[in-house]
Amino acid sequence: MMRSYPRNQSKTDSTKAIFNYRLSRARRTTENTFGIMCQYFRVFFTPINILPDTVNNLIMAACIIHNLLRDERMECPTDSTENDHIRDV
Repeated sequence: MMRSYPRNQSKTDSTKAIFNYRLSRARRTTENTFGIMCQYFRVFFTPINILPDTVNNLIMAACIIHNLLRDERMECPTDSTENDHIRDV
C-alpha cells in the first residue's frame, strides 16, 4: 500500500503535494467503488476465505456483472428478502 508524504514535506515540495492529492483521489475512488459493490454483492461484506487468484476472478466477475446491470439500467434491489436464496452462492 502506498503512503502519502508527511504534510510538512508536501508543503515545501509541489511534486509531493501533487502525489498526495492523486493518492488521496485514488483511495476515495477505490472506497466508493467498494461501497457500490457491497450494495450489489453480499460476498464483500465479510472476509473472503479463498485463494488470491480466485478473489481476483470474483472481483472481475462482480465488476462485469455490475457493468451489465448498469448498462441495462437495472437498479439495486431494495428488498433483500427476494434474493436471500442466493446468499451462499
